[in-house]
Amino acid sequence: MNLDEVKILLDKFRKLPQETEWLEFKEARRSFSFEDLGKYFSALSNEARLQSVDYGWLILGVENEKWSIVGTSFKLRGGLDDLKHDISQHTTGNLSFVAIHEVEMSEGRVLMFQIPPAPQGLPIAWKRHYYGRDGESLAGLNLQEIETIRGNINDWSEDVCPDATLYDLDLKAIEFARVEFIKKHPALEEEIKKWDDKTFFNKAKLTIKGKLTKAIILSLLFFLPVKKFVKKFVILNIAICRIKHYSLKSF
Repeated sequence: MNLDEVKILLDKFRKLPQETEWLEFKEARRSFSFEDLGKYFSALSNEARLQSVDYGWLILGVENEKWSIVGTSFKLRGGLDDLKHDISQHTTGNLSFVAIHEVEMSEGRVLMFQIPPAPQGLPIAWKRHYYGRDGESLAGLNLQEIETIRGNINDWSEDVCPDATLYDLDLKAIEFARVEFIKKHPALEEEIKKWDDKTFFNKAKLTIKGKLTKAIILSLLFFLPVKKFVKKFVILNIAICRIKHYSLKSF
């Protein structure tokens, strides 16, 4: 993001009808405490995840009422890299700012702290405390919000590998899978024998709409028994399966 883009973004933020959970303006004319910086990092990172936005933003040098630029003389402790490092020492997973943009406007100097959203499934704490927003104030992240972030993670095993097909599987492996499936469901033997390969793999939940999933591909590649690979996939107990050719590019 170049300086012109940052200035356009600042102008856009100042034209919003009100502050959002992921955006905070602070005057900080002379200083801003390191502790508050860390708390806002945690809060805005978590709120960015909860609101599904690309970043949270803490902006110094803009007053909090009319959002007029007043300028800040806040000095970066030891420079940008040192400040990012210092913050990372107290956050979950050593997360830190994406960037700190120093913008010289005609009204004064503005600092824009670009904050990454909390990773999927991992709320961000500052010194072991999870922060969020309660209106315009900092507050502890409530239990529901923590659980929302923790649960806001895609099940990668449900992703399909678009370039992989049943034709990539060894025929002996498919036949072996059928035999094992019949052993587990003997009452369905006659019906199973009538299924074509696509129907069989879909009903056995080895595929989704005919597409191989990442979970089964990974298992096949490493010759692992496929049992309850993940909680949503109760798959066949295949002791040995082989795949003839498959590129990992879909991963």
